[in-house]
Amino acid sequence: MDLTPCFFNPNFLADGKPVICNLHTIHGIKGGTGPMGSVSSSLKKILIPRSKISQKAHAIGRMIKIITLVITLVYLFYGVKQGVNFYILFTFVVGIFLIGSGFCYLFYYYLGIKSKYFSIKKYPEVALLLKKGYKLGFHPIISTTPFGLLYSFSKLIL
Repeated sequence: MDLTPCFFNPNFLADGKPVICNLHTIHGIKGGTGPMGSVSSSLKKILIPRSKISQKAHAIGRMIKIITLVITLVYLFYGVKQGVNFYILFTFVVGIFLIGSGFCYLFYYYLGIKSKYFSIKKYPEVALLLKKGYKLGFHPIISTTPFGLLYSFSKLIL
């Protein structure tokens, strides 16, 4: 039996599915420039121990965020269709989103479980690789293109 403590709440044993954290570093471009070149990189896959309770809490937190996102999108669609003032619509959409996300993080706080998004960088192996120049993500496209910003935002809200 594995007696590793859960990273997200050390009071529990890591008996759940671990969180997979991918990190990569870029060595350079090989094969030429432009479309003929390809990025040479290294990928490290870190498994962060997690308990079943933390795993369920993270799943519920994700559902809270998805429901909030759906409510936000419905309100946005309804507001645009009804011709609501852009500033009022934007304020309400951001407010709904912040309330839903805040509720999710309060849920984590109440259970005493760390959020995946904000705590992964603090895991010792991940922190060490980040100091060595690795970046979070499964591919260099995550850290070298605008797609990376969208990917990071999606990880935050989902």
